[in-house]
Amino acid sequence: MSPTSITGTSGTSTLSCTGSQGTYTVTVSGTNGSQSASATVTFIVQDFTISASPTSLTINAGATGTSTITVTAQNGFSGVVSLTANPSTGLTATLSPTSVTGSGTSTLTVSAANAGTYTVTVTGMSGTLSHTTGTITVNVVDFTITASPTTLTVNAGASATATITVASVNGFTGTVALTANASAGLTATLSPTSITGGSGTSTLTVSSATAGTYTVTVTGTSGTLSHTTATITVQVVDFQIFASPTTVNTTPGVAGTSTITVMALNGFTGTVSLTSSISPASGLTCTLSPTSITGSGNSTLSCIGSGGSYTVTVTGASGTLTHTTMVTVNVSDFTLSANPTTVIVAQSASNTTTITVNSTGSFSGTVNLSATAPAGLTATFNPTSITISGSSVLTITANASLTPGNYIITVTGTSGSLVHSLNVTATVVPSTGVVASPAINNLSWTHALKLAHSHNTQTWNFGITNRDNRTTIFARLQITVIDGSGIGGFTVTSSVIQIAPGASANGSVSAFISNPSVGHRFSFTATILWGTSASSQPFTSNATINQAPNSGTYKVKA
Repeated sequence: MSPTSITGTSGTSTLSCTGSQGTYTVTVSGTNGSQSASATVTFIVQDFTISASPTSLTINAGATGTSTITVTAQNGFSGVVSLTANPSTGLTATLSPTSVTGSGTSTLTVSAANAGTYTVTVTGMSGTLSHTTGTITVNVVDFTITASPTTLTVNAGASATATITVASVNGFTGTVALTANASAGLTATLSPTSITGGSGTSTLTVSSATAGTYTVTVTGTSGTLSHTTATITVQVVDFQIFASPTTVNTTPGVAGTSTITVMALNGFTGTVSLTSSISPASGLTCTLSPTSITGSGNSTLSCIGSGGSYTVTVTGASGTLTHTTMVTVNVSDFTLSANPTTVIVAQSASNTTTITVNSTGSFSGTVNLSATAPAGLTATFNPTSITISGSSVLTITANASLTPGNYIITVTGTSGSLVHSLNVTATVVPSTGVVASPAINNLSWTHALKLAHSHNTQTWNFGITNRDNRTTIFARLQITVIDGSGIGGFTVTSSVIQIAPGASANGSVSAFISNPSVGHRFSFTATILWGTSASSQPFTSNATINQAPNSGTYKVKA
């Protein structure tokens, strides 16, 4: 009280009270000697409380969380409480509304861009009254995502991998969905496509069919959180292979060459092994030098062979990479053939055979023909030269005094450095006449061949008649078989039989028939091979008499 006494008959004193909220009664007594008096004063003390719920929050970085701030009036408090938030550094905090009258609530909204543990309090003020909530803890969680390695080198068509790592920050435990963002031309897959529990790894697999430099990133998403790896550079390498020239022209025995070039694409540094294959497989031999190239470089393809056109495929291989290039090799040459190869010439007479020149491997030259004949024989050509391909008639003339017998005439074709020869047999016979050709007088075989009964054997029985009444001949029967079902054919020939002038002789010839032939139908032709010598039967005859066949068919049964 102030003052604590009053002088005179009257006056005032001020009673001041303080205390916590509640209703109080204060009695003031005054005394003057034996006199006393008292007065009663009632004091009503009002206040408010402030609290937060919840007092602990866990939120994603960049997201928001809320807590309810409650103001409660005490002992009839009806004042306006102004609210302010006091966040730690890095935390953003807002209140809505920013004041409460008497009792009420306000929403505290908090957020932070970075993971961490933050605190915030809210203070309510009304006049001289000021209260603050307890500390509100805000746990901001996040994750990181990284790739290792960030640079990959891979062959075109092959695949490479990088490890994608998701790491929890400040207790993050969410599920992170992963997506790959690849540039055009690059294929990228992830396994697994999500990470649970906040941390883990996924394998990124990339590939491209075409050489080039590509990029890819991986994005991880969990709710409002989204992060992307640094850019992963994928260098897809390859090589090209080509030949120059792609067509090589040469002659037999002379090597033709082509340069095989390997060109690196997009930084390819591997070793390319070179091999060659040839079609057709025989007639040409090729080598490569060197047989491997690192990065870029050249190799020499060298081919040598006999006349013909060939396709050489050169293959370059390096790991999973394989490329080819093709070279056409033309070995220019020609061939000589005679039809027939044996000519019967009577003394003081002439006969002819046809000499044919065929070009191989793009041969385009002129072939000059010449013949070397024994004394007593002359050989002339018409024409004497042939360009590229064609035929010439070789006329052989025997002197009247030339002893009958077989004589060899060598026919030579020459075109530049190319020289080929063949032999034609001239069978000189007496001027009294030419030996008549023999004929088949009978031919029999099994038309429905049962292998079980025939011991897998087909037999042809035949007879041959010597139609010349002056000369003994020697003959064989040749059977040429063709399978109409595609298995393949074969040829069998009998032994030589001697046939006197005007006489006939019989013989047989057999062939083994394999089990896979069952069900197949075969056709055949019969040809007499004959001559006037036991050691040589250069002539052929398909003549028949007595309505004998010179061809037929048979079917093979089990």
